[in-house]
Amino acid sequence: MVEELAPASEEVCNPRPLKEWVAEAHAPDQCPPCILPVGMAWYYEELNEHGQQPIAAELDLLKDTGNVDQVADFMDQVKGRVDPALRTRLLEYDCAMQSFHEGDPDVPE
Repeated sequence: MVEELAPASEEVCNPRPLKEWVAEAHAPDQCPPCILPVGMAWYYEELNEHGQQPIAAELDLLKDTGNVDQVADFMDQVKGRVDPALRTRLLEYDCAMQSFHEGDPDVPE
């Protein structure tokens, strides 16, 4: 008997706050400061697409600071400033960032 898979929307992910995640020790195949710029780009696009250009502009100003803690903290704060649907989407990006491992065969190079 084959078990039926649950729809993707029912998958559960409880990402940690990004500020905590970047501050903790990680396995050698994880590099939060390396993946955070990708997450920033995702956030930037979603914010713009959802009419949140002022918040996207604030995020854009932080991209060149090199301050990973400040960027992660801002990205955490953003989720409290947007509507629930966009917040859910941003949390999905947090899950993707936190589950990424270098060399993951599911990630195209």
